[in-house]
Amino acid sequence: MNNLIYLFNFMGLPRVSALILAVLLIENRELSLNDLVSKTGYAKSHLSTAMKTLIAYGLIEYRNHGRRILYRVNKDGLINLLKNHIRSYKILLENASRYMNDHDLKRIVENLNSKLTLFLNETGG
Repeated sequence: MNNLIYLFNFMGLPRVSALILAVLLIENRELSLNDLVSKTGYAKSHLSTAMKTLIAYGLIEYRNHGRRILYRVNKDGLINLLKNHIRSYKILLENASRYMNDHDLKRIVENLNSKLTLFLNETGG
């Protein structure tokens, strides 16, 4: 789980939001706020605030189930977040390679950049 949390932190999500997303991904099922409290150790109020942000970013979605609200990962939102970060990384590589004088390093960076381009093209991104 720590690797997922680290990845989501790297992509700019605060720790609590990253933890919620990681728990939902690992559980691979809908969870209530009480479930998330028991799995994360955070208070409802703290989780609720982070979840509103995740909903606003389109990373999780929810549905009413009786008196409870159930949360799950929005796969499309998560895929978009990942692709956006790959696009940003690709742009940074393109810009950095322009200033590289070491031809071996420049070739490696350009090769990585072309693989990222291929990946984005194949996945519709």
